[in-house]
Amino acid sequence: MAHIRHLRALCLLLVLALVLGACQRDEGGRPKEEKAEVALELGEVRSVDPQDRPDSLQKARGEAPKVVALVNTFYSAAFLDPAKWQGGQHPDLVGLFTAEAQPSVGPNLVNLALSDLSDKIERVEAKAQRVDRLTFFVEDDGSLPVGVASVTFEGTGKTGEGDDVQIKHNAQFWLQREGDSYKISAYSSLINAAQAPA
Repeated sequence: MAHIRHLRALCLLLVLALVLGACQRDEGGRPKEEKAEVALELGEVRSVDPQDRPDSLQKARGEAPKVVALVNTFYSAAFLDPAKWQGGQHPDLVGLFTAEAQPSVGPNLVNLALSDLSDKIERVEAKAQRVDRLTFFVEDDGSLPVGVASVTFEGTGKTGEGDDVQIKHNAQFWLQREGDSYKISAYSSLINAAQAPA
């Protein structure tokens, strides 16, 4: 009887191992790649306050993590999480922009995200992720409804053939507060991508 119980337990473990192995493969049967982590470093934080209130910079530093979270989400969808590329359409990006800015996202994907490059690259390994400077503009009532973030991202794209593509993305994101967080209201953005020399 104990022998039958051990045999059943062994069969159950075998089935579980097969299921877990299947879950760790993509639709083509290849092992799934781990996505790179998004962790932008925060550089200089500034506040521009016409009234020079002593607590404005402290308020700006308190708001900064919300912007870093927004930009982290952006780079995950745009570069670092292959599951979010969706054939170069990057649908998760649109919701990070204000309603007024959303119509511009699709036509500008070639400068905002991997876009067409996603057909050639299987994953991206981050080398540099920085919010170089974050500036908030303080209103008369002391609120910080708008800001601008200057961002640098550098990574290495890995192709299916094992080649490297060096990627550099520089952006300025204009930010608008919506509720308790921020969205991108305008931007300038440029990607440089070049095959690494053999």
